[in-house]
Amino acid sequence: MTATAPMPPDSAESVDLVIASLLGNLADPVRAAEYITALATEAMAMGGVLVVLSRCRHSTEGVLLDPAGSIILAAQSADLLYLQHIVAAPVTGDTVTAPTPADPTVPGLPRHLVAHTDICVPAA
Repeated sequence: MTATAPMPPDSAESVDLVIASLLGNLADPVRAAEYITALATEAMAMGGVLVVLSRCRHSTEGVLLDPAGSIILAAQSADLLYLQHIVAAPVTGDTVTAPTPADPTVPGLPRHLVAHTDICVPAA
């Protein structure tokens, strides 16, 4: 779990925008989403916006992990209004061009090709 910008230590000032990334290899996407949401709600001003980048990936056992649902649930549980779910896909010409899979592969198991990044946008 990585945040794109560190929170200022001991700052009492609220912010209008918090950007977080759950693009890394997360052992527990649910816990990571809850943690990011908790940090954001402490830092956000009323009417502030949280933007979380996430992407599906496969576990080493071949299970598809999709943190987007966890982000939405954590945001709603923190009384944030869920504004938008944006799908960002790389495009070359008129074709969606998926990157080469970087996830571990398990022979004989079907794989979901990850071709987009989810951008979840809840607000205070």
